[in-house]
Amino acid sequence: MGIVVCITLLLGLLSFLQNWRTKKQPSTTRPTGVVLAAAPQLLLAMGLWNVGWYGLRHLGSFWGNAALFSGVTMLLAGLLLYVESKRQTPASLLAVYRALKPLRLVIITALLASFLLYAITLIQLNLGYAIIH
Repeated sequence: MGIVVCITLLLGLLSFLQNWRTKKQPSTTRPTGVVLAAAPQLLLAMGLWNVGWYGLRHLGSFWGNAALFSGVTMLLAGLLLYVESKRQTPASLLAVYRALKPLRLVIITALLASFLLYAITLIQLNLGYAIIH
């Protein structure tokens, strides 16, 4: 499941990068792949899994705490990307979005840190090195 979480974190980072690039260079058409278009929903789903299924069941262990941190980060990032990708959103989501928007850079940094933790650990596992328990 770590591979799926790692790929989802990477897709979230790529979606933020794509949003940043389209804001810098506006165009009439937004080149969005199907996978990047689904990134907000993937982040929300995997964030719920990471928090609810693994993180809360393994609190106190390193990977339980890491899953909780990355899951909350994925939920916040998914919410930001979801509101930015929709033309019409409910007022309650817009209020949460406005509260989170100043923390956008912090959320992206936490998303990057979570991705690096998962990616480096997966590489270490495949090379036979010891990992954090």
